Amino acid sequence: MRTLLRAWLAGTNLGPDRAYDLLLAVNEACTNAVEHGHRGDGRTVVLHATATHSIRITVSDSGTWRTPRADEEVDRGRGLPMMNALMPGTRVVSGADGTTVEFVASPTTEERSPDTGQRSRRSSAEQP
Repeated sequence: MRTLLRAWLAGTNLGPDRAYDLLLAVNEACTNAVEHGHRGDGRTVVLHATATHSIRITVSDSGTWRTPRADEEVDRGRGLPMMNALMPGTRVVSGADGTTVEFVASPTTEERSPDTGQRSRRSSAEQP
C-alpha cells in the first residue's frame, strides 16, 4: 500500500513533505483497520484516493470498534492523535457497517524560509 500510494502521490501537486505526512497518516489508518477493525479476520480494507480540486483519501473497513481492555499496555492509543497531527481535519466515521477514515489535503506549495531554512506551506488559494 505504501509503495503504490507513494507513487500515486508523486503524481499529484502536493509538495514532498505534505505528501509524506499524508502517506504516514494513511498508513496508520490502514494499520488500525487491520489490527483493530478486523483483528485478523482476513476481511478487506479499502483505500480510495482521488485528486480533483483536492486530494481525498479514505480508508474503510467493515469491522467493529473494540473497547480497550484494562490489562492492555498503556503504550497504545496514539494512532488517531497522530493522524490528526499529520493531517488536521481527519474525519473518522464509525457505525454498524464499519469505520471510514477520511483525509483531505488542499494543493500546497512548500517554501523554505531564507531565515530559518524551515518549510512553510501555503494552499493554492494563498498563492500570489
